[in-house]
Amino acid sequence: MTLEEYLAEWLDVAVKPNRRWKTWSIHESHVRVHIVPALGEIPIDELTPYQVQRFIAQMLAEGLKPGTVGKIRSTLRIALRRAIAWGLVMTNAADAVDLPRVVPKKGMPLSSSEVHTFFEHVAGDWYEALYVVAITMGLRQAELLGLKWSDVDFSTRTLHIRQQLQIIDHEFMLVPLKTQDSVRSLRMPELAAEALARRWEAQSRRRLQVGTKNWHDSDLVFTTRLGRPLHRSTVQREFQRQLKGAGLKNRRFHDLRHTCATLLVEQGVHPRVIQQTLGHSTMAHTMSIYSHVDRKTQALAAGAMEKALD
Repeated sequence: MTLEEYLAEWLDVAVKPNRRWKTWSIHESHVRVHIVPALGEIPIDELTPYQVQRFIAQMLAEGLKPGTVGKIRSTLRIALRRAIAWGLVMTNAADAVDLPRVVPKKGMPLSSSEVHTFFEHVAGDWYEALYVVAITMGLRQAELLGLKWSDVDFSTRTLHIRQQLQIIDHEFMLVPLKTQDSVRSLRMPELAAEALARRWEAQSRRRLQVGTKNWHDSDLVFTTRLGRPLHRSTVQREFQRQLKGAGLKNRRFHDLRHTCATLLVEQGVHPRVIQQTLGHSTMAHTMSIYSHVDRKTQALAAGAMEKALD
């Protein structure tokens, strides 16, 4: 059996029935675009670590980022691990290889003064509430885009995060959150509750303007101006446009989640509360935020120690 034949079988019987569509899609893309063209003709029991190492070097030479190369190798490694379990090979050729060093992307959170500037600039914008909820509550982009009005309880000022919006086979679909820790109910800060109330009014007015025939009734909180689900690229493009208009540096939309975490850290919120707010599955993930606090927070810590021992 060649590696190409084996990987097709692995995707079909091991991955597709047992993993999320997104996981299958990523593995399938790695196999089809990268692994098979380079290694597909090799018999699976003759694949060597040296061949895999050359494959890694080739991808880097072609300009692929170290992080991407690492993910492609991970797909191959997972597939060969299953081949061992099935008795097709004795060793995993993707284990004994050297990987390029991956420099993690550094978040660029907004400072509190930048948040004020940004909020003033986006006041009244169609996507104002999206930015406010992202910053004040730290939801992931897919969680924000998957929010439904049935998840918003204005009477108790509670937001229920239950699902996320994904594109599957070129169609928008609401799917379960990745982990149980991501399913959570959060009390909305006053800023978020007021922004969502304005959002409800703006969406209601817009529905009347375009008429029921042209309005796509999805019950989603954040939609296009015709009520349709929002694409991630649209959100990022609008966000960058608003940053530029506010005179702020360009950032990823995900940096709004970093902004929420950083502001909570600076206000001395307990790590466990931050973990629950952000929906982190492990405390280690949450604690990594604390290694990126700025000088202001360090100065507060020094001042607290001086006060304690005064």
